[in-house]
Amino acid sequence: MSLPPELDFQKNREASPARMNVAMDYIAAALRQALALKPEYEAALAELRGVGLARLAAALQPVVERANLLAAELAEVHAEWVADNAIATMKAEILAAFDLQFGAISRDLDGRIDLVGIDLRDIRQQLDAQAIDRWFFA
Repeated sequence: MSLPPELDFQKNREASPARMNVAMDYIAAALRQALALKPEYEAALAELRGVGLARLAAALQPVVERANLLAAELAEVHAEWVADNAIATMKAEILAAFDLQFGAISRDLDGRIDLVGIDLRDIRQQLDAQAIDRWFFA
C-alpha cells in the first residue's frame, strides 16, 4: 500500500505538526476502516470453520460407525471364544497335530537314547520346546 504523496516521507522529509496531524488522521482512518471489517472477517472465519467441521464430521461418520461395528463384532467373537473355551480347544488341536508330526520322531529318539544309554532327554525336551515355540510364534 503506497502512501499519498503528502504523507510520503521519502519524498518530503518535513515533520511539521500540521503534517504529522494529517499523517495521524490518515493512520487513524485506515485503522477504523480495518476494525470495521473485523466482525465480518470473524463471522466469515466462523462460518468457514463450521462448514469445514461439518464436512469433516460427514466424512468421518461412516468410518466411526464402521469402527464401532467392528468393535462390537470383535467383542462378540471374543465372548463366544471365552464361552466355548475355543482357545483351549484350539491349543489341544494344535498339540495333537504337533504330536502327529513329531511324536514318532520323538519316540524314535527316545528309543535310540535308551539304546545308547546316554541321557539326552533334557536336550530333546529343549528341542521340543523350541520347535513348539517356532510353530506357535513363527
